[in-house]
Amino acid sequence: MPDLRLITLALLLVAPLVACGDDSTSTTAVSGGSASASTAESSSTADDPAPADPGEVIPDGSYAKTATLAEARGLGIRDKGFLHTLGEDGKTSYVFKFQGDRWAQFVVEDAPDTGDLGTLEYDESGDLVLISASDECPGCVTTYDWAVDGDVLTLSMAGHESTGVPEAMQIARFVTEGTFDRQS
Repeated sequence: MPDLRLITLALLLVAPLVACGDDSTSTTAVSGGSASASTAESSSTADDPAPADPGEVIPDGSYAKTATLAEARGLGIRDKGFLHTLGEDGKTSYVFKFQGDRWAQFVVEDAPDTGDLGTLEYDESGDLVLISASDECPGCVTTYDWAVDGDVLTLSMAGHESTGVPEAMQIARFVTEGTFDRQS
């Protein structure tokens, strides 16, 4: 039986691949306080948060959400390999850690596994820009609308370049969007 943590790690490292595209076929433009790519998917797993004011940053710390098999299926995700990674109990936790200009995302089932990591910055409209440093997709960029309300961080994908793999993009949204509760 394959190690679920390795499958989850592989899927999370592959998911950013959908953010890698040819710059000549897709451009990112900033308009109305949020970035959007010309090939961006229109569906979202989270309510779009109110845009952050330029100059604001996400407070350093760890932010976690629990996701369930039922939620994944409800979004139309049918990839059996991915669904199997949600654990025997049908749920798993995803944790973002932000520290200065660095970020990492972990999958927490039995023990934390790094799913992706890299540097972060904020664009001129205040959107969060994550630049992957993964071996599979170095330099891939994903942009998020974000808001912090107390100890709750809300992320909604605002920009990316798509390779045209809708379910992989839906999985990436499932893992990275939503509300994350501050852990530390």
